[in-house]
Amino acid sequence: MKIRQWHIGALVLAGAAAGALAACNDQVPILATPETRGVTLDAGPAAADPQLARQLSELKQSTAKYHDLDVAMEDYPGLVIIEGLTSPDGCVSDAAAGGMGYHYAGAVALDDEVDFRTPELLVYAPVEGGPRTDPQGNPRARLAAFDYFIPYSDTWPDGGTAPTSEDMGLAIDPPIDFAPSRFGGWMFHIWLWEHNPDGMFSNWNSAVPLCEDSPY
Repeated sequence: MKIRQWHIGALVLAGAAAGALAACNDQVPILATPETRGVTLDAGPAAADPQLARQLSELKQSTAKYHDLDVAMEDYPGLVIIEGLTSPDGCVSDAAAGGMGYHYAGAVALDDEVDFRTPELLVYAPVEGGPRTDPQGNPRARLAAFDYFIPYSDTWPDGGTAPTSEDMGLAIDPPIDFAPSRFGGWMFHIWLWEHNPDGMFSNWNSAVPLCEDSPY
């Protein structure tokens, strides 16, 4: 099974899933580990709100299949690579803020609508310790988080009022704002399959290894 790499110039991530993408090259897949336990929901925000706990449990159950990258590629077939914003292999990190990983897009449109049940991007974190690649030279990574992405537009202008977790139907009280990003839109992450010491809903994860050759 091979995946596509979406090589995107500058700040045009908003158009990635809409149609005209730059070169789509055949590449072997990033490997996901078989670890499927994920983050427990008996602590943190979920423990204080039964509705939020139910929502996260629903999301966890519906996305467990994506630990198998062959299955994930049926819905999220494209590894996003943005020149000047990601590492050459697509990894995303920030030396000051922390790590993220590899983002896969595809089935969910990048538009003004977000729903916690259907993330726009799957996030696979680099594996810590040992070689960063397998014997064939492919990155080693595991399912870690989900990225909910809203392009900057007249509805959600850059520098204007940010969308919130409430807009995606997530029962967080009080709601959490989406964050502006360097990728041409607002972002909100849920670290449901990887512990984040900075918080399940933080965009960056200080426990995730930084990318090699990252421009940031």
